Amino acid sequence: MNRLDWIDEEDEMDEMRDIEPRDDRDQMDIIQGFYYKTDEFLERPIVPLYFAPTHLIPFPLPTQQDIDKSTDVICGTGYEQKVVRVSERFAVKYGKYVDPMEGTNMIFVKDNNTGIPVPRVYAIYSEGDITYIVMEYIEGKTLEAEWDTLSKVQRNAILAKLRGYMNRLRAIRCYSKTYFGSLYGAPLPSARHLQPKEVGHMLGPFSNEQDFNNDAILKRLVYDLATANSVGYFGENLGYMEPHETRFTHDAFRRRNIRVRRVPKTRNGQSDEDDFEITIMGWSRAGWYPSYWEYCSAMNYADIEETDWASVLDKIFEPYPEELRVMQMIRSELMGRKGLPL
Repeated sequence: MNRLDWIDEEDEMDEMRDIEPRDDRDQMDIIQGFYYKTDEFLERPIVPLYFAPTHLIPFPLPTQQDIDKSTDVICGTGYEQKVVRVSERFAVKYGKYVDPMEGTNMIFVKDNNTGIPVPRVYAIYSEGDITYIVMEYIEGKTLEAEWDTLSKVQRNAILAKLRGYMNRLRAIRCYSKTYFGSLYGAPLPSARHLQPKEVGHMLGPFSNEQDFNNDAILKRLVYDLATANSVGYFGENLGYMEPHETRFTHDAFRRRNIRVRRVPKTRNGQSDEDDFEITIMGWSRAGWYPSYWEYCSAMNYADIEETDWASVLDKIFEPYPEELRVMQMIRSELMGRKGLPL
């Protein structure tokens, strides 16, 4: 199937033409206060401070005391981080390993006129070694919690909305078709906070796909497994794949990162099946990846979680079967040797 033939709904293409994306260099004039420097130990980008313009903050932001005393835990995400609800209006994600880039990514998507539903970010700041992202609270439950309660019609309606949103995400232009990395020239976010200093270079950024393959994928295998034969075999398979342009990628597209809120509706005066408002969460791993990466990443999560989610992902993403085959072989090698997801 031709890549362009996959998006064949005329109305969906019309919607995508209405997007006026800006590349991430232009965003530097819009998101004030972000810069990146090297932490001597973790080799990670640091966002020192961000506050949304006052006209976008409808209510006083929660104080540090408000956050600390909140017992309404929305989720504990591991790696010494959690998300709490503060009052009726705010959610705060904070912890030692909260990546400020997650907030930056949400601002970037919101400011690119995509119409993709993401929480509005009000503030990003640090206190000691704890990073805080203050955002709007989104009502609802995760799609993971709701999935088994949904009818086929409801599921298909949600999948159609998600397909439209992810098409819009992939329509955002990068200043270079062969740049692979985070926004503003920062390294790729994959396990950024957990990587030891000596492998920080494996996260880029990269100016071409070959360097991405060699460093982000193959050298990771060498570091984790020290299996030269396997690396050579996988390198050959990566070399057989056709070149890919960069696409802005969520890279954690799973049901627990999709929040849905039921909206009752009626037909002819009678109650009908609920509709759903959707919000896409969990942007810490987002960045510029090869075009196949989102599909393979989503299939990877579905496989690890052993759900039927994999069976519907072709309704959201253009499938990349050859690339998926190679990525699954590499992931199997990592999982089999050290239990590590790619």
